[in-house]
Formats: sequence, structure tokens, C-alpha cells
Amino acid sequence: MIDFIDIIGMIGAFGIMSQAGIDQAHAVTGLAEAADRHASDLLIAIMTLVHYNYFANRAEMKWKKSKTTPRP
Repeated sequence: MIDFIDIIGMIGAFGIMSQAGIDQAHAVTGLAEAADRHASDLLIAIMTLVHYNYFANRAEMKWKKSKTTPRP
């Protein structure tokens, strides 16, 4: 999924390329900025997914245990 910050980085990179006559150093800087932001977004998403799966699994196990354990 391409998010908004990636698009801003790409627009900046292509804007620099059009103004400077395709100077590769400036273009790569904008593309690197977009890639860095995307990498940090992925890191946050992966950490969130790990925690979600942990707590969802825990809740499911407690729910199953409460269904099988008779109440006093």
C-alpha cells in the first residue's frame, strides 16, 4: 500500500528531476526520503500486528477456557 508520505516524496523527486534536467543525485535523495518513510511505516505496522496477534490469541484462549470450565 502506498501511503501519502510516499507520494509526497515521489512528487518532490520528480519535481527536482524536471527542474534540474534529471540530475540523478537530487532525484535519488527524494526517492530515498520516500523509501525511508515507507520503511518506518512498515516497521510500525509489523510491530502492531505482532502485538495484535498476541493479545487476540490470548483472548481467544481465555474465551475457550471459560467455555470448557464449569462454573461453581
